[in-house]
Amino acid sequence: MACMRYRFAPLALLLFACRMPAADVNIPYEKFTLPNGLTVLVHEDHKAPIVAVNTWFHVGSKNEKPGKTGFAHLFEHLMFGGSDNFKGRYIDAMEKVGATDLNGTTNEDRTNYFENVPVSALDYTLFLESDRMGHFYNSINKEVLDLQRGVVQNEKRQGENQPYAVAEELIVKNTAPAGHPYSWTVIGAMEDLDAAALADVQKWFQTYYNPSNAVLVLAGDIDLKTAKEKVTKYYGDIPPGPPIARPTDWVAKMTGEHRGSVQDRVPQSLLTMTWNTPQWSTRDSVLLELIGQVLSDGKTSRFYKRLVYDDRIATQVQAGQNAREINGQFQIYAFAQPGAGVEKVEAAVREELARFLKDGPNDSELERVKVQYEAGMVRGIERIGGFGGKSDRLAQGMVFAGNPEQYKLALNWVRQATKADLQQVARAWLSDGVYVLEVHPFPELKPGTSSADRSKLPTPASPDDFKLPKFQRATLTNGLKVILAERHDTPLVSLWMQVRAGYSADEPAKLGATMLMSAVLPGGTKSRDSLQINDELQRLGANLDAFSNLDFTMIQLSALTAKLDGSLDLYADVLLNPTFPESEFKREQAIQLANIQQEQSEPFGMALRVFPPLLYGEGHAYSMPYSGTGRADTVGKLRREDLEKLYSTWVRPNNSVLVVVGDTTLADLVPKLEKRLAAWKPGAVPAKAIAHVERPKQPLVYLIDKPDALQTVIVAGGIAPPINVNQEIALGTLNDIWGGTFGSRLNMNLREDKHWSYGARSVLLATTAQRPFIGFAPVQTDKTKESLEEMRKEFKDVVGARPPNEAELDKSKVRKVLELPGSRETQVAIGRSIRTILQGGLPDDFWDTYAAKVKALTAGDLKDAARTLIDPDHLIWVIVGDRAKIEKSIRDLNLGEVKIIQAQ
Repeated sequence: MACMRYRFAPLALLLFACRMPAADVNIPYEKFTLPNGLTVLVHEDHKAPIVAVNTWFHVGSKNEKPGKTGFAHLFEHLMFGGSDNFKGRYIDAMEKVGATDLNGTTNEDRTNYFENVPVSALDYTLFLESDRMGHFYNSINKEVLDLQRGVVQNEKRQGENQPYAVAEELIVKNTAPAGHPYSWTVIGAMEDLDAAALADVQKWFQTYYNPSNAVLVLAGDIDLKTAKEKVTKYYGDIPPGPPIARPTDWVAKMTGEHRGSVQDRVPQSLLTMTWNTPQWSTRDSVLLELIGQVLSDGKTSRFYKRLVYDDRIATQVQAGQNAREINGQFQIYAFAQPGAGVEKVEAAVREELARFLKDGPNDSELERVKVQYEAGMVRGIERIGGFGGKSDRLAQGMVFAGNPEQYKLALNWVRQATKADLQQVARAWLSDGVYVLEVHPFPELKPGTSSADRSKLPTPASPDDFKLPKFQRATLTNGLKVILAERHDTPLVSLWMQVRAGYSADEPAKLGATMLMSAVLPGGTKSRDSLQINDELQRLGANLDAFSNLDFTMIQLSALTAKLDGSLDLYADVLLNPTFPESEFKREQAIQLANIQQEQSEPFGMALRVFPPLLYGEGHAYSMPYSGTGRADTVGKLRREDLEKLYSTWVRPNNSVLVVVGDTTLADLVPKLEKRLAAWKPGAVPAKAIAHVERPKQPLVYLIDKPDALQTVIVAGGIAPPINVNQEIALGTLNDIWGGTFGSRLNMNLREDKHWSYGARSVLLATTAQRPFIGFAPVQTDKTKESLEEMRKEFKDVVGARPPNEAELDKSKVRKVLELPGSRETQVAIGRSIRTILQGGLPDDFWDTYAAKVKALTAGDLKDAARTLIDPDHLIWVIVGDRAKIEKSIRDLNLGEVKIIQAQ
């Protein structure tokens, strides 16, 4: 019997001509268990020659004890450091064979390690993963423990140095009763990390990191027979672990209301509201996810429309279910518009929540969130690995519910949910028992002058108050160039209109205009207002967005194949008929101004707002804050007419290329585009103010004061040449070796060897003109001077006494070549690769010949690249930290002339 495939019919028809069975979203798998208790799930997906290896240990911070917190997260780090039969860092080892989506994470309930690897490297990977499961105990020594303890403590400092970080600790402590497994943070307490003894850590490993407490998922280009043979070979001899007592559910439902308030160095007030709710595997938890989407997902959502869109008393508002294994939390976060007051925000939130509890969702809202839930799941399982990928879904269900197909159960709950169901669940869990926390900006304070005579006491007075698919090309009649890469494995089509505009199209007096234009562009057309556009996108299951970088503005569409025609109608309307409504302009302008304030309070944001202007100088098109948000004075003076002018000047078919990836053909696509874009006419486009930039005559050092900063942020770099096909691969490889990867010289020095930083990196931006090369590191305040010395040494060594060696080159070659298949899995990744070719003016076969060119690199090529990229004696340094603690030591280094500047 034929039936409709997507749920977009009116509710009167029950959303379906006939309801789809749960099997239409399916991740087939086979399961087997080794005698030692290791559970293995195997999913076959042969679209790329890669396999996702995903290991979940059923241990997280909830398995810790008071006074010994942070062990699970500490162990995540320890197990990256080598094992009994492999001496070295696991990240280095996996990058060497081309692993992608490579990571390890810890939360309250589980620790996982995952990577996508070429099929040819599967034995290698299973050897390493099984070795750290079964042959790691003897590698745990005091030196390793101290090293990773320092790394984790720096991670904790870095997290606590972020605006609003204080909220997490207070919410955890005030929503879980004493002794509850969720009554401490995942990263743990600093004093517990300091006190962690070697014997405690060894016992922790023996208890939890073993086959009987783990699930292994192999997903990709593999079959069951091969999986059994290889898993048995590498994991079969690992002893099982001891019996484990674990909590299964502890929903600490609160009653009444209790409140807290705290000050932080932040630009906006924040309101948070938290309720304890049922655990992840329950129907109520899934329906609470839908309730969160009704309340805050999209412009037509209750909270967004009321607080951000209509009343304009908030710049951001989010609501959702934080689903955890034994106890969930439903949370609301609302950032108050500066000057609005958190009281107004809370009153509006409570009014909208009360209205939902009284009436429940309407038909349109219920349909919208159901489509959103299913579309999100479909997009996630396009990938075999990574967060939300197929291996992740299977492991999560197996570990937390004993059912790899728990996602199907959840999807059925969503499909069957009624308006009354959502209302009943909301009433059950959100009517009582809330913790309300307000975070307020700490005022700018400074000491004043005093005339007090301290030789005698005053007389008291009365007290005062106080790899790519082959892409095909076409040109429309209006001159628009179209590039298509076909991918038919997922019923999605992705489009990017790449317009040669970007932040560099901003006039100096109108910095931030392009970002604001991108934000307002989807806000209204001649026939649709913002809410109608948003509502139509949700009914189509489509995503439409506009965003920019330095050189380009992208107008992006992701559409379900079955809804492509309707999605293209909407896309063309937004592209050809934007009206930049005054109300949308004012709202987005306020949000952008608030974002500028946020950047001015965050250490990296402070540094990166000033670095490009210092590098490029006045008048250059790239001389603006790194983020493209502009300056408060320029953004504040913008008018909607400025956006109209900017759009009509730059957004032309002869100044654009349409990149399309997905489930369509050129023969089918081109007529659709001709029909919808025929009215879009070419026109003259101005040149940008991009002059050649010389390096500074001497090193320059700029210090920005951030009182009471827990870390110092160091940013240093210089000008690099634009993308060039003859040099790009060598420059990129040199950057990888120096600071661009985890195993780079800079990161190994400051993080792994010195453990002064949680992570140090470098980046070589992709721009059409001369581009920034930037090294950066957040470091301990008391190691600022030493860290600067080490960074300067690394800059000098790579162009002098210690150029890249053959071993570093070989390691980088192998990683770059072998990671190619796994890095082109999704439509987004393929689209990004094509846009890189366009942005750099690279030949169409750039990626086809990439591996051969990488293999042909020599140490001499890298030596030349280092001289091109790095000039140690002409660097620009920007340092953000507590001036009172670091200024003298910076001056003592004689890096260059030190200038104190203000955050911009």
